Amino acid sequence: MRGVVVFLGPSCDPAAARQILDADYRPPAKRGDVIRAAEEGARVIGLIDGVFFQDSAVAHREILAALRAGVRVVGASSMGALRAAELDSLGMEGVGEIYRAYREGRLVADDGVALLFDPETFAAISEPLVNIRATVQAAIECGVIGADTARALVEAAKEIYFPDRTYEAVASAAGGGVVTRRRLHGSWNSPGSMPSTRNARTLCLRLSTSGISSAHPERNHRVRLHRSFAPWKAGPGCSCHTAASPRLDPGPMNRSTYGSCRSAAGSFLSRYSRISYSFSVPSIVSMITLLSCAMLFTSSESSLIE
Repeated sequence: MRGVVVFLGPSCDPAAARQILDADYRPPAKRGDVIRAAEEGARVIGLIDGVFFQDSAVAHREILAALRAGVRVVGASSMGALRAAELDSLGMEGVGEIYRAYREGRLVADDGVALLFDPETFAAISEPLVNIRATVQAAIECGVIGADTARALVEAAKEIYFPDRTYEAVASAAGGGVVTRRRLHGSWNSPGSMPSTRNARTLCLRLSTSGISSAHPERNHRVRLHRSFAPWKAGPGCSCHTAASPRLDPGPMNRSTYGSCRSAAGSFLSRYSRISYSFSVPSIVSMITLLSCAMLFTSSESSLIE
């Protein structure tokens, strides 16, 4: 389907997605990819997968810029579900159970969908927490494990740094041993039954039935992005790091800093997730900026303690 761009990676096999929706499939989105797609003429952007660790993540501001230009942006499954829950009151659309869990506050931390994947094949190297929870729940329903073992597995998974979060690591941390590992990898739970895969297919199906009809052709299809929003992945020595483009992204974090930032962000979101959504765009941007500063402060404080 011309004019439709979908960012897809480990959540769903691209061949299976193409059977549902004919679109321009691109690798998991990193900082700047969404706005680039809009500048290249995309009328609809499906955001499923994005980077969490290997590069700077897709920013809220570029999604808002695409929306202002009349581009329809739909998110699901992984990074897309996370960003949709944060920006649905400003025009982004969300699809699937993972998006709804974030929207309703049942999921708060972004590491619920975070994972590490191979940069060439896009195969998952670690497992997102939402899939582990679903696997454990299915194991209970099938009588493979008991309730106590299930609780131990989920708690162990939550404490593992997301790039290291695999079924083997979770079972080992929970004290389940080889038996639990084999049971979790049983044929009763196929990859296609995972929430991230189901939600990715749901997004493709939604776009295949609605197409670009829900976009806004009456708007001027021109993307404007403030100069200060430059790619933030570069370090201070890069030419793009100037006074006009401050580098606010702290980049990949070590495990200690990750834990501190996760706690700070979770506390912030828990406090403000119930606030009415009658904010203006500048207010939303200000709130995001305050959260970023809080995380940077936490990161610096952790470094000093170390």
